Amino acid sequence: LPDAVPGRPLRVIVIDDDALVLAGSRGLLQALGCDVATYADADAAEAAVAAHDDRPLLVLCDVWLADGRNGIEVLRRLSSRSTALVAAILISGDTRPETLQAATAAGFPLLHKPVSPARLRAVVTHYAQRHAGSDAVGSSDEDPAG
Repeated sequence: LPDAVPGRPLRVIVIDDDALVLAGSRGLLQALGCDVATYADADAAEAAVAAHDDRPLLVLCDVWLADGRNGIEVLRRLSSRSTALVAAILISGDTRPETLQAATAAGFPLLHKPVSPARLRAVVTHYAQRHAGSDAVGSSDEDPAG
């Protein structure tokens, strides 16, 4: 996985209300060489984004959070607050057409749970390469989350 900034791994924040999803995501993303932070609470994630430096940031957020929050709104707020945001991607087990339509209308790619390790690797690699301007083999302008 290329560094998003030479010598510095891509920062990835995962927001989900499921502890197992957070633990699994952390393990997979760390194995890919990412700097990972996980949050069950959207407010804590927002505070962390506001407090961080301007290193590139990829945010993966569940569509439906336990506190009644909607991941689309959370990603909108994060997008407006962070100058370092590389991409914001929704993740959901909700396969209803209206959920996909809402994500598309908001401009966020949507991955369906369970996200396979290979798919997660493809998405993270794509965004790290895209941000780093890498011409590595296999890079493309196509959105692997979509």
